[in-house]
Amino acid sequence: MQEVDKFEDLNSFLKDLGYEGFFGPRPDNLMGVAIFYNTSTYAVAQDETPKTVSFLNPNGKTAPQVYMVGKFKNRATGKELTVATAHLKAKAPFGAVRVCQSKQLLEALKNEKVYILAGDFNDSPDSECI
Repeated sequence: MQEVDKFEDLNSFLKDLGYEGFFGPRPDNLMGVAIFYNTSTYAVAQDETPKTVSFLNPNGKTAPQVYMVGKFKNRATGKELTVATAHLKAKAPFGAVRVCQSKQLLEALKNEKVYILAGDFNDSPDSECI
C-alpha cells in the first residue's frame, strides 16, 4: 500500500481479519508504504523483516519517496515470495526522477526469483518508468 498515514488504525482492523503489517515511513514521516500478509498462509522469512529504503534522486540526494521489500514463506509449501511496494515521485515534470527510482527498485529485486511488485508509480503504462 502507498500513501499510508494511519497505519496503526489499518493494522488493528486487518489484524482482526488475520493479517499482520509492516510500515515504512517516508523520511518526512507524513505518510509511508505498508505491506500486509495473511498470517495463516505466510510467515516472515527468517531474518527477512521487510526493510524500507529511501529512493535517491538523480543528483544522489535522498528523495522523500520510499519503497519496502519483504520476503515471506508459505506455511504449507515452504516456498518464499518477495513482496515490494513503492511510491514514486508524482507530477509530469518529474519523469526522469521516476525512471531513476524505477531503476533503483528493479536493482533491489534483481536477485529475487519470485516477487510481487505493487505501487503508485505515478505514470502511464506506456511511460519509460513503467
